[in-house]
Amino acid sequence: MSSVSESIAKSIMFIESACEIWIQLETRFSLRNGSRKYKLSKECFDIQQQGGSVSEYYTRMKCFWEELDSMIVFPRLVNITPEMSNFLVVVEKQKEEQRLFEFLNGLDDCYGAQRSQFLLLNPLPSVENACAVIQQEESQKDVLKSGVPFVESTALFSKQETKNKCSICGYKWHPPEKCWEKVGNPVWHHKYKQSHVKNKQNQYRPKSSGNSTGGNFKRTTANVTSGASSFTFTSDQFESLMRSVLNDIKNNGSTGSDSTDDELEFVAGMLCLSAATNSTLFY
Repeated sequence: MSSVSESIAKSIMFIESACEIWIQLETRFSLRNGSRKYKLSKECFDIQQQGGSVSEYYTRMKCFWEELDSMIVFPRLVNITPEMSNFLVVVEKQKEEQRLFEFLNGLDDCYGAQRSQFLLLNPLPSVENACAVIQQEESQKDVLKSGVPFVESTALFSKQETKNKCSICGYKWHPPEKCWEKVGNPVWHHKYKQSHVKNKQNQYRPKSSGNSTGGNFKRTTANVTSGASSFTFTSDQFESLMRSVLNDIKNNGSTGSDSTDDELEFVAGMLCLSAATNSTLFY
């Protein structure tokens, strides 16, 4: 009673003999071998490695194969002839090939090259030999993967750094502190001459007043006034004034060059004063 589950033990606990118990159990559960075999066969083809280790994948398949073998009952042979021995060898070979195909079917795609090599061999290798080769390939890939993360991260960092846009010109592949718009174009660049001439023009360009826009300068006017109130001369008054000045010069009899220069400057000042009081100056 201890060799069966609790639910099954309740159904056979009132049977008198052990022989009747085993006969009843055989009758009840032997009818399910067909469905169980179908389920096991289906699961063998549905098993996938899915990134797991090759050893774990092979162990799972091995459990299904052994359970299937336990359900197959061959008749006992007393006299084995050479023909029967050859037949059993062929049957065993077919079973090994079937298991090899199931094993190769569930491997990850990264082992596609090894899968193709196995199928080209004649005769085909056993599933144990194929598993050993795949495990060696798996170990080699694990060794090569040890240095990949650092290289990939470094490459991604360099790509990200070089793809940053310049905040000055908007182009890629250079930082803002090295932008030609900021540091100037090199001598061999076709824009060097244009920028050089433009800089010279900016140096000699007069500054615009607060009312100027867009580089266009407006001419301004100014009225010249003297003191609190302005005064003007008519042409007759100005002519009379200048005659009196000249007469004073003649009467004084000044002939020195220094005095003459001073007097001429005085006359020129009077002329400017008259022009300023009678008109508007533009500058």
